[in-house]
Amino acid sequence: MGFIRERHGALVVQQTARNHKLLADLLREITNHRLQTVRTSADWLLIRPSDLQRLIKPQNSGAKTHSGMQVVDLAAIDALPADTAHFHADLLSRSGQTVSYLSGREKAITVNQTAVVGSDLSSYQPVIANMGGGVALQIQSTLDRETQKAVVTVLSTFSVIKEPSAPIGVRAVATTQASTGRRVEVSEASASYRETDGIVQEFRSTMRLPLGVPVLVGSMTLEPNPRNMERLQLVLILRVQDAEQNIATAPR
Repeated sequence: MGFIRERHGALVVQQTARNHKLLADLLREITNHRLQTVRTSADWLLIRPSDLQRLIKPQNSGAKTHSGMQVVDLAAIDALPADTAHFHADLLSRSGQTVSYLSGREKAITVNQTAVVGSDLSSYQPVIANMGGGVALQIQSTLDRETQKAVVTVLSTFSVIKEPSAPIGVRAVATTQASTGRRVEVSEASASYRETDGIVQEFRSTMRLPLGVPVLVGSMTLEPNPRNMERLQLVLILRVQDAEQNIATAPR
């Protein structure tokens, strides 16, 4: 018999010498696994389907094949048209650690207003909101050095905020003051607000990826329109690397 408990951040164990050794080996194995460093690269591209086909390596190109996966030629990204929207992220983390990345632009717009009436003054108080657009990535990569693969859980969000519409007028409002009994009309000149809309795409998945290989993990058109197959598509390319092995094999 024996016991195991946590005490002030330490693990206290009472057991036989043999079981102590087995427990120490287990903790050492877990520690070595968790301390592995992972480098994850992500690329988002807004491209046409015809341009996407140029990025995919043919299965008979002589390179190592990966069944069911679309391997990407990263050098072909540089050959895309100059106006291609391209977002790139490099993330360094521990194996099994969840990390996040966020990049984009934000603007403040007036989305509504509240009538404000004073003793001899009437106006509107604007309601301000921050509208943002860009890319966000949450990813967890767990290495398996024996198989040279990684189990990756990814959540990718992409948003495009369109320009706000023209101001929308609000009719004048007559208000009676409780203190004086006067009726005050709120000026229509300042009673306007702007509305905006946009596109949001979200991609969630758990997959097993080969280490060091850029793979196309998902693609989707920005807007549903089956009649126009050349609509822009958002594609996500991931490459997971064992950072420690890359350092060890890097030329000096």
